[in-house]
Amino acid sequence: MIDDDGDHCVLLARCLARFGFTVTTTTSAFEGLELASRGGFSAVLTDVDMSEMSGIEVCERMRSSRDDVPVIVVTGFGNAETVSDAKRVGAYELFTKPIEAERLGAGVIRAVELHDRLAPGRVDH
Repeated sequence: MIDDDGDHCVLLARCLARFGFTVTTTTSAFEGLELASRGGFSAVLTDVDMSEMSGIEVCERMRSSRDDVPVIVVTGFGNAETVSDAKRVGAYELFTKPIEAERLGAGVIRAVELHDRLAPGRVDH
């Protein structure tokens, strides 16, 4: 999970832990991209509004380097432009804050299942 708000990272990591996920968090978009490039992740969750780079750019970079890893984008502002940008760069799903735990968990489960179909035999989660 990539979000420059450390408290939000902790909150969503706890939420996803209830669904059985082990969550790695970082408040740096660059560190998140570096970690993801090494493998070991079945999905990436990123905030849109971050200081180093936007979550849209994170998604775009992930899609070009690790297209087997679905990217879920989270935003506090679910306007038409953000939705359009997320779709354009290949986001798997977009959630608007505040996110209901059940919806987030279900979305991440679907993303992991997609990863497992795209990268058979790989165990990244």
